Amino acid sequence: MSRPLLILATFALFVWAGELGTGAVPALSTTPAVAQETSDDPPDQPPSPWPQTIGMNLFGPDDVDLDTVTAHPFDQGRLHTFDDPPIEHFQDTYNFPVDDTWFERARQGMIRLPECSGSFVSEQGLVLTNQQCVQDYAAQVSDANEDLAEDGFYASSIEEERPIDDAYAEQLVDVTDVTDEVEAALAPAETPAERAAARREAIEQTEERLAEEHDAATHVEVAPQYEGARYAAYTFRQLEDVRLVFLPERAARSLGGTTDQFTYPRHTLDMALLRIYEGGEPMEPENAFAWAQGGSMPGDPVFALGHPAPTHRHETTAQLELRRDVVDRALMNWYDARAEALAEFAADRAVDAAFRDLHRTTRSNRKAYQGRIEALNEGYVLARHRSAERALADSLAANSSFDDAYGGLIDSLAAIQDEKRQFADAHQAFVGMEDPSLSAPVLRRALVADEWTRQRDAGASAESLTDLREELRSIPDIPDALERRFLVDRLERLVTHFGREHEIVTEALGDQSPDSLAARVLSESALADQESTEAALTDDALTREDPALNLVEAFSETYRDYRSAWSGLGGREAELARELGQARLAVFGTERPPDASSTPRIADGVIMNYEYNGTRAPPYTTFYGLYSRHQAFSGEEWQLPDRWMDPPRPLDRSTPVNLVSTNDVAGGSPGAPLVNRNLEVVGVVADRNVQGLAADYLYMPDQGMRAVSVDVRGMLEALGAVYEADRLYLELTGGPFVESEEAAEAVPERFEPN
Repeated sequence: MSRPLLILATFALFVWAGELGTGAVPALSTTPAVAQETSDDPPDQPPSPWPQTIGMNLFGPDDVDLDTVTAHPFDQGRLHTFDDPPIEHFQDTYNFPVDDTWFERARQGMIRLPECSGSFVSEQGLVLTNQQCVQDYAAQVSDANEDLAEDGFYASSIEEERPIDDAYAEQLVDVTDVTDEVEAALAPAETPAERAAARREAIEQTEERLAEEHDAATHVEVAPQYEGARYAAYTFRQLEDVRLVFLPERAARSLGGTTDQFTYPRHTLDMALLRIYEGGEPMEPENAFAWAQGGSMPGDPVFALGHPAPTHRHETTAQLELRRDVVDRALMNWYDARAEALAEFAADRAVDAAFRDLHRTTRSNRKAYQGRIEALNEGYVLARHRSAERALADSLAANSSFDDAYGGLIDSLAAIQDEKRQFADAHQAFVGMEDPSLSAPVLRRALVADEWTRQRDAGASAESLTDLREELRSIPDIPDALERRFLVDRLERLVTHFGREHEIVTEALGDQSPDSLAARVLSESALADQESTEAALTDDALTREDPALNLVEAFSETYRDYRSAWSGLGGREAELARELGQARLAVFGTERPPDASSTPRIADGVIMNYEYNGTRAPPYTTFYGLYSRHQAFSGEEWQLPDRWMDPPRPLDRSTPVNLVSTNDVAGGSPGAPLVNRNLEVVGVVADRNVQGLAADYLYMPDQGMRAVSVDVRGMLEALGAVYEADRLYLELTGGPFVESEEAAEAVPERFEPN
C-alpha cells in the first residue's frame, strides 16, 4: 500500500549545473560579499531571458482591456518532472549544457519530508529544510519544561542530536511510466464509479508489483499526471532514522508573524537542520549539495528542487470560477471563524503549544485563501486563463480527429460546475464537518454514532460494528470553551446557508438559539467527552434520544445526500478532466509540465526584483532590515529573541538574509534547496509573496510573482555569529566533520566574525 501523497500549504523547487557528465562545471561569476538591500541589478548584468515586470495591481496590470489579454507560454508553470527532464529548455533559455548526469545528481540530493521538502547538504547526512517543517518534531522531542519549537534548539555535539519517533524522509530512486498498465484496467469499466474503483485497484496492484522489485526500505506511489491522462510510478527510498540538529527560535523564523506572511521584503531565518542516520551512524548520501558561500547575484539562474502540493492550473475557467465563488470561499470563511475562536487560546502562554500552532496555521490558511479569491476576482487572472483555454479549443477544432475525440469537453465541464452550484449552500454549511482538528468533537462523535446506531438497529453484527466503535472511542477532547465556539459556528452556518425557516434548521434548533443549543448538547450528551462516550458504549446506553444524536439526525439525510451528489459530480468531472488532459497532450505534448502533485519537480528561474506599490522590491534583504522591522513595530509578532538583541559574536548586518526569484513554487515546497548551475545551495525556499498566491491557478512571474528564499549567506552568518554553531559551520563550508563544539574549537578555520 502506498503512503498518501504529501500536500501542504506552499513552494516548488528547481536545479541547475554544468557539464557534470565530463566533470567540467562552468565557473560562476564572482559574487560580492554583500548585496545591499536597496541595490538594483548591476549595469553589466547580461540580458535576462525573463520578461520584465510592469506596473500592476496586486494580481494584474493597471487599466488593461481584459478582452486583449493573451496567455503566455509558461502560464501552466515550470514545474518540470524528472521523467521528462527539461534538457532542451534549460539549454535554450540559459545557454546551459545540462545533461542526464546533472539531473541524476539533483535527484540524489533532494529529499521529501511530510508536507515539505529538503536536501542533503553534507556527506554526513545533514539535511537542510525549514523551521516550519520541523516544528511538530521539535514539540515531540522537547523535554519537560522545554518548548523547542518556540525557543529553538542546537545540538552542540552529535550525541545531543535528538531522535524523532515516527519521522521519515524519502529519496527518489526511480520514475516509471505506468500509464498503459492503469489504462488497461479501465477498459472494461462503464460508469465513472466503476472506472474510479478500477483505477484505485490498478494503482494499488501496480504499487505492490513495483515494490516487490525493490527492498523493504522502499515504497512506491503511483501519481496521475495531466489529470490522469498519464500515470507515473515514483519509487522512494525510505529513511526512518531522523534526528533534530538545529532550528532557530520561532520569532527568528517568523518575524512579523501571519501579518508579514506572504509579503516581501521579508526578513526570516526560516531554516532547520536534521540528520539522517543509517545503522546508528550518520548516513553517507550518494550526493550532497555544497553551500555556495559567496551566494548569488541578481540575474543568476537558480533552480528549486522540491515537492509542490497540487495546483489547479489545468482546470477550466468554469472550474476556477466555482472555486472563487463556492469552494475556496467556503474554506476561507471556515478558517476565519476557526482562527477567531482559537485566538483567545493562542494568547495564553499556559495553553498547550499545539493550540498556538493550530492558531497560526489556521490564520495562515485563511490569509492564503483570501489571496487566492482576490486573485480570481481581479479579472486579469481569469482573462489570461481564458485566453489559454480558447487557444486549446481552437487547436482542437482545427484538427478533425482531435475535434471528434475531444470537442465539447470544456463546455461539458462548465455544465458540471453549474450543477455543483446547486449545492453551494450545503457545501458552505457542511465544509470541514469531519475535520479532526477544527470541528467540534461532540459533532464528530455524533456523526459516527449516527452511522453506528443505524447499522446496529438494522441488525448488524457486533463484529461488523467494531471499526465504528473504535473510531468513536478515538476522537479526542478539546477545551470546553473552544468546542462550544466550534459547535456554535456550525449551527450558525446552518442558519446562514439554509435559512432559519428551512426544515433541517427548525428541526435542529426548534426555538433555541445556536448558543443555547450548543450549551445544552455539551452539558447533556453522552458524547460530550471521551470518558462519557466510553461509559455509554460500555453500558450500551447510547440512544437516539441523545441531544447530539438528535442534532445530527436533523441534518444527516441532507448531509448524506449532498456528499453523495457532490461525489458523483466529482467523479464525472474527473473523467472529463482526464480526457481534457489527453487533449492537451495531443496538442502540446509534454512541453508544458503537468500540475503539481506532491511529487519531485524541478523549477527554473532567475534572481530578480519586481515593481510593487509604486516602487521596487529589492532582490535581497539584509539583517539591517530585520532589526529595522523589530525597531519600527511594537508587539509580539516583531519581537526578536534575546539572543538576537545581543549576539555573542559580532553580526554583520549587511549580510543578505532573504532573496526573491522567479522560480515556480507552491504549497508543499518549504525547505526546497535553491541551487545554482553547479548544484550549490544559494538558498532554501521559505514562502512566496502575496502575488504568488495566484500561482495555484496561473504562473505569472511577469506580474511580480516571486519565490522568497533564505539566503545561504544569512544562514551561515546566523549559525556562526548568533548561535555559535561552529561544528555545523565547519561541516557546511567544506571543513572537517567534528562531533562536538569542543572539537571545533581546535580547528582554526571555524567561523570568525567579520
